[in-house]
Amino acid sequence: MTSTARTRSRTTARRGSYLAGALAVALVVNLLCLVRPRLPFTAVGDVISTAAGLVALIRTAQVFPFAFTDPTTDWVTIVRLSLVSIIVVVSIALLVQLVVLVRILVSGGNTPD
Repeated sequence: MTSTARTRSRTTARRGSYLAGALAVALVVNLLCLVRPRLPFTAVGDVISTAAGLVALIRTAQVFPFAFTDPTTDWVTIVRLSLVSIIVVVSIALLVQLVVLVRILVSGGNTPD
């Protein structure tokens, strides 16, 4: 195995660990919110799980490009544009969830529906 292949293999393994970590964080947060459904706790959980997902997406974008075997379709451009747009959307969602969390904390957890 060449040095480049070993490096790419380690990078892919790290990317996989970020993705698995984001899924594990989201699972734990959602299970805790299921057990204890309080508004402030749920808002903190939303922020944590969205931030973990954003870290996984950014890490995936950092190790891009991947090897695509279909030469007839420009998968590199499609995946790159998809990753960038998803990162933008998740970043906006994180900002919104932070605003909701601050609003809940300022109001003492008693926000009107």
